[in-house]
Order: sequence, then structure tokens, then C-alpha cells
Amino acid sequence: MSIKVLDDAGLRAKGISYSRQHRDRLIKAGKFPPPIALGSNRVGWIESEIEDWLVERIAARDAALAKPAPRPRGRHLKQTVPRAGGTA
Repeated sequence: MSIKVLDDAGLRAKGISYSRQHRDRLIKAGKFPPPIALGSNRVGWIESEIEDWLVERIAARDAALAKPAPRPRGRHLKQTVPRAGGTA
């Protein structure tokens, strides 16, 4: 099994150009794959985990687009019926 590790440039090459601070917030919230330590001052991301994350993001987008638009509700949206001999 061959594991490819991505650095910051590798993430950017995949179209992920988040700042470090934003990436850290997403990682802390569980919304982005955490990095692995490669050394005392070096981290990287497993390419397959990043690709899986991208697939999840695409699926979330597609699911949101597939939902029908909610019907507007409320009294202000009711159509008035014209009354006999007058205006609505």
C-alpha cells in the first residue's frame, strides 16, 4: 500500500486554499481531516483522507441542491379573492 502525504502546497494543488487558522478551526470542529506529524515542525495530510473529504463536500452540495425549495407560508402570501361589486 502506497500512502501519499500532502503538505500545504499539495492541499492548494487540490483546490484547498484555506489559511492555517481556518484549517485549524475546521479541524477542531471535526470538519476537516487532521494532519499527521512528520517531524517536530512538519505536518502533512493523507491524500486519501483529503480526497474522501472532498467527495463528502460534493455529496453535501448535491444533497442540498436535490431538496425541493420550501413553499412560502404565511398570511401575507394568501391571495385575496375579489369581492362582488368591489376591489380586493
